[in-house]
Amino acid sequence: MDHLSTYDLVEGEFQEKIQKLENEVKFYKQKIDIHENNLVEGGRCQTEEEEEEVEAEVEVEGHIFLGKLIHQRPDNVKIYASSTKRLFPNVTPWVFNRLLDLEHVKKLQTIMNEKACFEGNIDILGCNGELCVVNGQHRVEAIKELMKEDEKFDREVIVNVHPVSSFESEEANEIFRATNNNKNVEMRDNPQTKFQNICNRLKDRYPGVITSNKSGKANLHRLDKKQIYNLMQYNEYFSDETNTEDVLFQKIIELNTEYSNKSYDELLGRRGAKKDKLYNGACKDNFYLGLHTENQLAVLFQTRFK
Repeated sequence: MDHLSTYDLVEGEFQEKIQKLENEVKFYKQKIDIHENNLVEGGRCQTEEEEEEVEAEVEVEGHIFLGKLIHQRPDNVKIYASSTKRLFPNVTPWVFNRLLDLEHVKKLQTIMNEKACFEGNIDILGCNGELCVVNGQHRVEAIKELMKEDEKFDREVIVNVHPVSSFESEEANEIFRATNNNKNVEMRDNPQTKFQNICNRLKDRYPGVITSNKSGKANLHRLDKKQIYNLMQYNEYFSDETNTEDVLFQKIIELNTEYSNKSYDELLGRRGAKKDKLYNGACKDNFYLGLHTENQLAVLFQTRFK
């Protein structure tokens, strides 16, 4: 009899727990119904609790830009199933990547516009929350151009995220070489440590003038690191292994000093308000090479450094 009483007591407690759980399920189901009705009606959540629930639902989806984590390799590279619409506006090209081939980008636009999927995967460097494309920049640029024409354009893309301590480290260079290991990449396209060091030394010498912009471009009298890097990368004199980092750095300093002694007319021609602004900036920062366009600089480097 005592045994039966104990059993009945335990069963009663168990039933109470079940009833409590059922009540909680019913309570949260009502909240979900309210939330769904608000969405259908185009309204906003009416309480802070409901807003928190919506935020929790978003977080479950994964990284806000990278999307869903589907695998982590033994070398800590994380593989994500991403959305081009979310990811691509929030990544930058690696500053030491090769120059974009705009004709190739246009061809890829046509191909990707016709396909319902994104071919291949892309490789991204991750450092302190920042993301840089190290492999796949032409496909990324093609998709970005298509997205400018249609706000609904989107494709799923598989992304490999390689963690690095710095975007300018040898580790980052090695990842570029490993992920771009094909015939389309010439030797000069591979990252050059001495060019990277020269860019950093110029940035130290001319603070605020040598930029690291997302676009790879700079305004007024300034130059971006990517512009300087590409000037050296495609110049035979700078690519000559016998020319050391110190020699090349000094050549650029000497050229800038030479231009600092030129007159306004020699540098910019006929006066104008915009040119006055450029000249004032160059004099203030002691940096004159940025007064030239990229094409003018490329010609200047080719004729001066042989």
